[in-house]
Amino acid sequence: MFKNKYEKRMTIISLCLFLVFIFYYFLMTRGDRWINTELFNDRYHGFRVIDTQGQIVSDESFYDELDFSSNGIALYKQDKKCRCLIDTQGNQVYKEASDKVRDKELYHAVPESVYLDDEILVTTFWENHDSNVHIIFLESGEEYVVESATTEKIKVRFSEDLLLVRDNATKKCGYVNKYGQWVIEPRFSSADDFCEGLAPVKEDGLYGYIDHQGNYVIPPQFLYADSFSEGYAAVAYEDHKFGFIDTQGNIVVDTQYNNVGNFKDGLALVQKTIKGNYGYINNKGDLVIDCQFVSAHDFCYGIAAVQDSESMKFGYIDKSGKNVIPCEFDYADEFTADGLAQIYNEEDNVGSYIDRDGNLLMKPQFRCLSGFNNGYACVYLDKWQTIDYSDSEPSEWKNQYTKKVKMEDFLVSILEHKTDIAAVIGFIGLIGILINAIKYFGTVIHSKPEDN
Repeated sequence: MFKNKYEKRMTIISLCLFLVFIFYYFLMTRGDRWINTELFNDRYHGFRVIDTQGQIVSDESFYDELDFSSNGIALYKQDKKCRCLIDTQGNQVYKEASDKVRDKELYHAVPESVYLDDEILVTTFWENHDSNVHIIFLESGEEYVVESATTEKIKVRFSEDLLLVRDNATKKCGYVNKYGQWVIEPRFSSADDFCEGLAPVKEDGLYGYIDHQGNYVIPPQFLYADSFSEGYAAVAYEDHKFGFIDTQGNIVVDTQYNNVGNFKDGLALVQKTIKGNYGYINNKGDLVIDCQFVSAHDFCYGIAAVQDSESMKFGYIDKSGKNVIPCEFDYADEFTADGLAQIYNEEDNVGSYIDRDGNLLMKPQFRCLSGFNNGYACVYLDKWQTIDYSDSEPSEWKNQYTKKVKMEDFLVSILEHKTDIAAVIGFIGLIGILINAIKYFGTVIHSKPEDN
């Protein structure tokens, strides 16, 4: 088979290098099922932090998306456990506070389950088979614990200096201050955040509204009640029809709708019948934008995301009902204070961001992304994926990632020097095997049988 020891030695070396190639390819495509993904360099995949210009602000990759506070701080989580507090560059900050949360298991693993501002961190941890609400001051590391309690809503937040909490023993809701002290004792079966001085609470099967002292301003009388917004709140009686009240409890829009949103920019989203289209009313109850949309969002900064009933695409309208951003997206979300909104291409399952003029921040290419918050957002980059800043029209959107790396993509990444030395060596080994195989079969084909 081999003419000399040299060819035999080279074939063995090539085979070994090829096995390196196979093993490396297995790790990069299937290995996350069998081994800890922390063994890989973070550059291969994970969430990256971008700013409002679409630029990556850190070389670090994270295993969970982050929600940054106004001072650029986020709680870094992995496998439902807390690691530390970090800045946008991935550097650990507030060491004393970080030590208080390290390795504690979150009651909810989603970003919204954490409240973080310039002063405090609030979340619920599992401890000794029980949940406790922790309030930790960032600068001092001072910690206050509400024993055997959970945050009532996944969207955790202090509203008007009070935090909604459920007592696990009584299963009742109340409100605590920043020092974990009960300000309004838990006595409600359900409740919501304070807005404009009032909070909807449920007691004995009906909703009413209380003030900061826990006293009823509007007595329990509603089957459903939402928080106030711009002086009005959505309520429903036993007929399950929605309308709006003012802060005195007076009906200002009759209960006649199957579904409603909140008043934003002077308009509220309404749906007259089940499976009916959506439109908008003003605070006098007048229908100012006809019910014509399959789906719609509340107004935000003067525009609202709506789904066209003919094309089934999403776009944006202004308060007059005029289409200001064409309906060409498979999904579109509300604009944040940073002036950007998430949009999606469902066929390729990728998304991106647009500004209020409808300009793409970058072509849709992320299979997972968060909304902008305080100037930052998180986007998921797959293995070898980089952000593509080239211009693209919606009709030209292409899927920019592959969940499992294809062999041809893997080889291309080697030729483009986008992978490390192990893969390059393995590829050389593969070439060596092919050369030796060609030489061997060429020798067999051209060789003559020996004479007897």
